[in-house]
Amino acid sequence: MDDKGRCLEQLSQQVERLTLVEVQKSFLCGDVEAGARLLSMWEDYIEISKNDSNLEKQETLSSTIKLFSKRLDALESVLNILPRQKCVEVLQEKLNSLKVRFLSAKIGVGGGTFEWVDSVLVKCLKEGSWLVIENVNLCSPAVLDRLNGLLEPGGELILGERGVGPDGQLVTVKPHPDFRLFLVMDPHLGEISRAMRNRGVELCLLDVEEKPLQFIDLQAILNHIGIHEYNNQKALLNIHEQMKDLNIGFESITMNHLFQIASLTVEQSVRGHPLSASLLSACSDVYIKGRQLTSEQKERCSRLLSEIFSEQVVLLNTTGTDERDALDTNSMTLRTLTLQENSALAQIGQKCALLTAASKLLEGSKNT
Repeated sequence: MDDKGRCLEQLSQQVERLTLVEVQKSFLCGDVEAGARLLSMWEDYIEISKNDSNLEKQETLSSTIKLFSKRLDALESVLNILPRQKCVEVLQEKLNSLKVRFLSAKIGVGGGTFEWVDSVLVKCLKEGSWLVIENVNLCSPAVLDRLNGLLEPGGELILGERGVGPDGQLVTVKPHPDFRLFLVMDPHLGEISRAMRNRGVELCLLDVEEKPLQFIDLQAILNHIGIHEYNNQKALLNIHEQMKDLNIGFESITMNHLFQIASLTVEQSVRGHPLSASLLSACSDVYIKGRQLTSEQKERCSRLLSEIFSEQVVLLNTTGTDERDALDTNSMTLRTLTLQENSALAQIGQKCALLTAASKLLEGSKNT
């Protein structure tokens, strides 16, 4: 049932996107009743799916099969009331195919078979999504050059690993017109082939250190990573600024190093390590071990890091709530997702966070 559950989840995600689009159209056109009915049916499917996940701990196969059948019927009901269009018909065919496979498995016929599962790249090619591949220069050149044929005008991707299709030919995937591929690379980590670079538009992003970020922006980013207290944020930023001013080695220290240290510190703290030890270990891994330095430079950098860190230990070990912790950077920071959902509500939340912080500071000043 796990394989068919995966197929159903993928299918339900596509149906959800179509459903929300149609609900939006109905509300904008003034047909609130139709939109509410469609949304209600989709919520019924979600409720059944939640019950299905709660039954995963039970070992009764009959209950699992019965609930899986209910999910299929509920999803079919949603598809039946969606406006007839090509994408809906394609999803209906996929659902019918899944039903046939489900009935076969129900009587013990379809077990023990292999199935080809498309990768993220293949899914994006078919759906027309945008795909970002980070640190592409860390990929093996032999693997990366497989994309050369795809990125040519009128190119396509040949899936030789999948074998031949029903027509006896190798399976090929033609990219959707809306498909876009973004390759992100760091020159310090190596280069990619000239053939690959010639198949796209190359953009060079200059260092942002010329216009440093505001402290409140850095505070919001560190809060999102997992470092919430003001004293800890300030100590980390002090260490970063002093290490950057040392100017040791060919590779300069940037904001990426700061965010890497913050992530490593949070990961080690979650595993039970003390905050100060986690931060020192993360700084050593990023500033010293992660950069191209000579043995003399590493020794000097390690000694200076210990001195800088000892100056910030008092700030790290300071307990209690700083008055600047009153500012809720999580609520104050606007995010793309919240702006897409409700831009007006997101801006109201941002202003409310500022008012809440001001009221807390005012109350604290009165108490003192």
